[in-house]
Amino acid sequence: MQALDDVGTVLATSGKFTVADVAMGTIVLGKSWAYVAGDPNKYNVDEYNIVGYVQPTSGGGVTKNFSVAIEPSGNIAVLTLSGQEMSYDDQLPVKSYFLNTGSSGVAGAKFAAAISAGIVSVKAGYGSRDSAATQELVFLDRDPEGGRQSPLIFDGVRDDVLYLDDLPGTQVGVSVDPAQISIPQTTKVVVVVNNEMASPVVEMRDLIAGTVGIPKAYFLTGGESNTYYWMSADGVTGSIESCTAEGSTDNYPPSDGTLGAPYPTTLAIQTVNDQVLSKDGGVEFTIPKYADIKKGDKITLICYMNNTYYPNSSRSHVGQATGEVVVDDASVSQTCLIPAELLYGYSSARASGVGTLDAYYVVERSGKEVEHSRKMMPRLEINT
Repeated sequence: MQALDDVGTVLATSGKFTVADVAMGTIVLGKSWAYVAGDPNKYNVDEYNIVGYVQPTSGGGVTKNFSVAIEPSGNIAVLTLSGQEMSYDDQLPVKSYFLNTGSSGVAGAKFAAAISAGIVSVKAGYGSRDSAATQELVFLDRDPEGGRQSPLIFDGVRDDVLYLDDLPGTQVGVSVDPAQISIPQTTKVVVVVNNEMASPVVEMRDLIAGTVGIPKAYFLTGGESNTYYWMSADGVTGSIESCTAEGSTDNYPPSDGTLGAPYPTTLAIQTVNDQVLSKDGGVEFTIPKYADIKKGDKITLICYMNNTYYPNSSRSHVGQATGEVVVDDASVSQTCLIPAELLYGYSSARASGVGTLDAYYVVERSGKEVEHSRKMMPRLEINT
């Protein structure tokens, strides 16, 4: 078994996260996707790796100087935060890489793909317990070739032009024709637009059913071409298609909501930054108790990031992050956590003010029309 010295100490000075107390027992990712490196010399370049942290618990407290097993489902490279590639223990039935929580009680690692694009699950184990959740790592080809299976079909496309203003709201519906799909419908897939992961990880049957939406903000207007395709967990892809887009890429909540606005559970939060994201593995929002709330109501919280850029880049990066909660106790307000990996990579614009985060929620309940809330006031700033 391989254990590394005091990784927690290195973690405390990480340039990506200043982690004091990550979500206990759950791997917290700095971002959801990266490009396939192709060359081990690129593993430590930010755009080719995904950083994750985990903090095991013992009786509710921090567990220092403790071995944590990181268990990826696929053939990817696992590195220490300082960039040293690790070896797994080939005597165990599960491919496990061992880290040490060190003096901070937090273990961290980098994940990189050498050859193949795809979706890899990863979890942490410590003692007899596994992490509270499995996380998905998505690796994309920089120059994808595309496959021969059914392409994506976007709502609002006519003659290779996507008419954004024909579609209500801030998202573009997407589907696929199952006629030329050879992979199982339960296969995990993502939608890729302009060489960026544009959807959460879903199943192929979700694409077939047309229940996936892509934020309009991912599309380029002004005559620029937009390329898009879907990719499966094994790197299988649909054919690569392209279109231009016309209209508004509006990325703000609707203004006609009637339900009470959401707000950050930690009221002191004014700016979402790396320190805030590291505290609880994301940002938790409170949804106030609304009229006729019932057990089983589905609440979808949507955050909109605007006036933001990729870190250390002049490329605009606006987008959305979504969380869901199903009401269990209707006598209290509900809470919804937006995970850190969905909020990372939105750097404030240097020349045109600060990055902003708006939020509202949608309620779906049996026998009633869908309702939505007023937008959160005041909005938050974001710089991650």
